Amino acid sequence: MDTKKLREKILDLAIRGKLVPQDPNDEPATVLVERIREEKERLIKEKKIKRDKNESVIFRGDDKSYYEKKAGKTTCIDGEIPFEVPEGWVWVRLGSICRKIGSGSTPRGSNYSATGIPFLRSQNIHDSGIIYTDIKYISIKTHAEMSGTTVFANDLLLNITGGSLGRCALVSTDFEEANVSQHVCIIRTLKVNNTFLHSYILSPFFQGQIISASTGSGREGLPKYNLENLLISLPPLREQESIISFIENTFSYIDIIQKDESTLKCLIEKTKIQILNLAIQGKLVPQVPTDEPASKLLERIQAEKEALIKVGKIKREKPKKTSDNSHYEHKIPESWEWIKLGDIVSVKGGKRIPKGMSFAEEVTNHIYLRVSDMKNNTIQTNNLKHIDENVYQKIKNYTIGKEDLYLTIAGTIGAVGIIPNVFDNMNLTENAVKLTHFVLIDKKIVMYFILSLYIQEQFIEKTHQVAQPKLAIERILNIDIPLPPLNEQNRIIQAIEQIYSQLNVISLNLKA
Repeated sequence: MDTKKLREKILDLAIRGKLVPQDPNDEPATVLVERIREEKERLIKEKKIKRDKNESVIFRGDDKSYYEKKAGKTTCIDGEIPFEVPEGWVWVRLGSICRKIGSGSTPRGSNYSATGIPFLRSQNIHDSGIIYTDIKYISIKTHAEMSGTTVFANDLLLNITGGSLGRCALVSTDFEEANVSQHVCIIRTLKVNNTFLHSYILSPFFQGQIISASTGSGREGLPKYNLENLLISLPPLREQESIISFIENTFSYIDIIQKDESTLKCLIEKTKIQILNLAIQGKLVPQVPTDEPASKLLERIQAEKEALIKVGKIKREKPKKTSDNSHYEHKIPESWEWIKLGDIVSVKGGKRIPKGMSFAEEVTNHIYLRVSDMKNNTIQTNNLKHIDENVYQKIKNYTIGKEDLYLTIAGTIGAVGIIPNVFDNMNLTENAVKLTHFVLIDKKIVMYFILSLYIQEQFIEKTHQVAQPKLAIERILNIDIPLPPLNEQNRIIQAIEQIYSQLNVISLNLKA
């Protein structure tokens, strides 16, 4: 189940007046807006807030067109109203229902303290509330100098720049005091249910307005004037409360579903790992006494490799240490053999793009395969990079094709996968290697065994720590791996894929 989309749909219905029934006995929102206006006038007279020169009133005429009165002028804005609202609701601009909309500031020289008043930055503002991980503090003196950006209980805090633009936290009622950076805007309402407005801000409609109203390239920003002018469909106060009650009740059930879904996803992944662990121990499928033992298969593999070496198709690898069965944590069936990975495959490295050269701006005949493209045991095609002919000629000997497996050796260690048939002869990054020349063996069994905890732990042990973790080719060749009889390999592959297929169906149904 896509719980994110379900939440978004509920919020969308809420702001359109389609989530709870309207009660004709409710005091209409026009009365609420008038009370807000009167309260603003009182605060202006008491010099607690300043008059907004752009204050406006939106109303619907007899012809059902919408008009806006601002600075003594009335303008038809029917084309700006995105959808009709029920009787008793009104359209307002955010600024008209708030006593304060304004961002904070950063202390000079990032003058943070070890203790003091919490100083909230964009990374602390999340839809679920304020996150105190990596919290900063300012002194009481600095806080006093920034009194205009003090945060209080029930405020709404909205991120107005960067990648977290639109993230919004409702400050809890037991909150004491804090201050905010210039990347966070304080929204302080008048006589409106703050929990309702928080849900409204998180709705797809309002988030879309934020994106449209943002300016600048690179680090986007939402100017104060643009934020103040964003539209709100405002229901009667009692209906706001009913909407919030419905949302909170429904979201609590979604939380339960999401928790169960997360638990099930985790269980599915653990099940897949356990399947591979059983497979590499010879416990996934029964042994058949009539199968040719792996020792005979190994003899044929070695003979075939010698033949390929003689004709120059592969090179003889460096001598490898023999395996000692006594130290292995798990035993293998009598018909299996312990070998080195280099006994059954060749390992070839990739090549980085030469210095001074770069990716092509357009699609070419040459794909350059990066570690970021290597996911879920296959190739992700949504962001493949290409190189032109000049770059290709420099690194044309470092390719990977549909007969090979990729294995990541830097940054992400041990990710392995199959190259789809539609992709062949791709240039390979220096942060991965190709496993090739699978002599008399199915590459799938190698892939599944490499994915097991036993092989992955060997990668960790053999990783060479330099500027970044890196797994050397000679260490890959010396990975210990069990070799089952050929017929049993086929049965293991079939069993894994059948179980995985069933587990994947469950995963897909969770997303539906």
